[in-house]
Amino acid sequence: LAPNYDATLYPRLLTKRGLQLGGEFRYLLDNIRGENRLEYLANDREADRSRWSANLQNEYRVNANTQVGMVFNSVSDDDYFRDLSNQISITSLTHLNREAWLTTQHSHWYAELRAQSFQTLQDSTDTLIEEPYARLPQARFGIDHTLGSGLEFKLESEATRFAHSDPGLPEGTRVLAYPTLRLPLTSSFGFLTPQIGWHSSYYALDDIAPEQNITRNLPIFSLDSGVAFDRPVSVN
Repeated sequence: LAPNYDATLYPRLLTKRGLQLGGEFRYLLDNIRGENRLEYLANDREADRSRWSANLQNEYRVNANTQVGMVFNSVSDDDYFRDLSNQISITSLTHLNREAWLTTQHSHWYAELRAQSFQTLQDSTDTLIEEPYARLPQARFGIDHTLGSGLEFKLESEATRFAHSDPGLPEGTRVLAYPTLRLPLTSSFGFLTPQIGWHSSYYALDDIAPEQNITRNLPIFSLDSGVAFDRPVSVN
């Protein structure tokens, strides 16, 4: 269609099942790009139902620092890939990712907001596959800044709400914070970098969990060092 976008149509005749129609559209514009694929089998004679799959991936750059995006994967039934795909890597898929995000990255800080869930494909001939927890949503914030005298301050923080479709499993919110201070000391012959931090986590769980509120605080100290040996060598 054009140098920066194209479309592909691929019909597929399955003698026992019927005619499957597929299409893929890819585009790359100034601030937006994506790959989107759809497949549809109107009437599967073997399964006696219509079947379809969707794979959508799109990203949009709001400005030089901020991006939004989404990934959506879905199929009509648990056996779609096992029945209709001829690639082993695809037939063994058990979890299809679905997520949307907003990220912003700056010189001394970053922030991210994300929501993620999965479609779990069960195998009727095998054991039950555990469905992962969904993150609805997850928020992250970080700081990386150099203070006076070469002292570096870094903060990593996160708040996540975990949800599950099974009413028998506990749901809850987790909050993490990990501030650190490090002082890189360098010379011509080596380096020494002491670092001290405080890792704090808090869980607020629903009534199903044995404990509803859990707190953990852990001081962390590390010392990284190295020596450089440099000697001129000549080969005659």
